This record gives sequence, structure tokens and C-alpha cells, in this order.
Amino acid sequence: MMELKRYGNQRFSLLFDPKWLPHCLHFLRQDLAKQYDRTALGILWVLISQTINISGIAFVFSMVFNTELKDFFPYLAISILSWGLISGVVGESPRLYHAAGQVLNAFPIPYGTFALRMVLRHFVIFAYGLPVFFAVALYFRVPVFPLVLLALPNLILLFLLLYPLANVLGVLGARYRDIAPIVGSFIYLLFLVSPVIYEASRLPANGKWLVILNPFYYLLELVRRPFLGQVPGLEIYLVVAVMIAVAWTLSTVFDRKYGRYIVFWV
Repeated sequence: MMELKRYGNQRFSLLFDPKWLPHCLHFLRQDLAKQYDRTALGILWVLISQTINISGIAFVFSMVFNTELKDFFPYLAISILSWGLISGVVGESPRLYHAAGQVLNAFPIPYGTFALRMVLRHFVIFAYGLPVFFAVALYFRVPVFPLVLLALPNLILLFLLLYPLANVLGVLGARYRDIAPIVGSFIYLLFLVSPVIYEASRLPANGKWLVILNPFYYLLELVRRPFLGQVPGLEIYLVVAVMIAVAWTLSTVFDRKYGRYIVFWV
């Protein structure tokens, strides 16, 4: 009780405290080490699995879409990596605080630490898969430089969205356990209706609403266009900015209204 009192309301905050960053990075290293514990190649399995997955899809769907492999392969590689980052965070978030229930009840760790740890883990996995894209881009001579440098600020924008979104979905998932399977069920559907393995330009006129109303489309474009040597359109940045504002507003409201109740829900 004395230890809880020492931390005060900080324990129940969904907003990350920088003082906990070293602990968060320590937990992150533990997560990555545990995931590939006792394997000969360790986290290099991320690179291997991404290579096999992307190569298989590229060869098959380049024939299905009757398109040149040199045009399709680089687009598919960065699309799959970007989708894995975004969908990984969204899909795991509803179970975020429920999975950490025992730790939350035993130690006065601020809630925001768990969200940051999870989001950073998916960014690290994304980074480990990037050599696959750059190898493909180099082989097919895709002119990615210098616009690929724009990927860094765009990824920061993506982080500024995914972190508060993880908190919002984490609180909802802790309170309503049905949120996790609902989100999980829709992830696969969203993969099919999002332009991941096909260009949005391939959709017929009566199917454009699939991308206009699809938030995943804007996030995919934000990440992948710089890697393809292109600048995302202004509408991409405007929509993402609105999404960031909404996510932070919801996260702040949830922090003030429901933060102290999470420990009882889990």
C-alpha cells in the first residue's frame, strides 16, 4: 500500500511517463528474446519468414493480376510489412491490459508502459523486415532515394496514432472482453478490402468507397509511398492528422474517466 501511495495517480495513467522508458525498453528486450528463445537464428526468423511470405505472394499474384514482377514485387513487399505493423498493433491492443492483469495487480507500473512496449515491439519487427524490401528494391532498381528519408517522419506520425489507439482499444478490451474477438475477426476482412496486395487504382469506379472510407488505406499510403520513392498525397496527411487528434482525445478522456478502474476489470 505504501508503494502504491508513493506513485499516486501515476500508476493509473494511460499516458506514458518518460521516467519509465528504461523499464519499458527492458521489457521490450525481454519480449523479443522470449519470442525466439532457444532458436538458432533468434529474431532473424522475422526476416526469413517475411522473405518466404512476401516472395510466395508476389510470384503467385503477379500471375493472377497479370502484372510485371518488377512493378508488383516492391509494392507488395512494403505493403505486407506496413500491414503487419498496423494490423499487429490493432489486433493485439484489445488484449493489452487483460494479458498484463497479473502484473498490474502486483506492481505499480503505469499503464502507458504496456502500450508503449507493445507498439515499439511491432515497430522493431517492422524494422527487421525492411531488409527484404530494400533487397527487392535494389534488385529491381526502384529509385527510392532520397524520398525514402520521408519514411522516418511518417513513421513517427504513425506511432503518434498507434500509441493512443492501443490505449483506447486496451481499455475497451479490458472492460468488454468481446472487443478482442470482434477486432480479430475484422482484421482479415480489412486485409481483403484494403489495397495491400493490389493497387487502389485497380478498383472499379463503384468500388472506390472501399479505400475512401477505409482508415487502413491512409495509414498504408503514409508508410509505403516514401519507400517507393513517392510522396503521399496531401489528403493522406490530413486524414492521418484528424485520426491522431481523435485518438489522443479519446485516450485522454479514457485516462481521466476509466484509468483507475482497469486494475479491477482485469
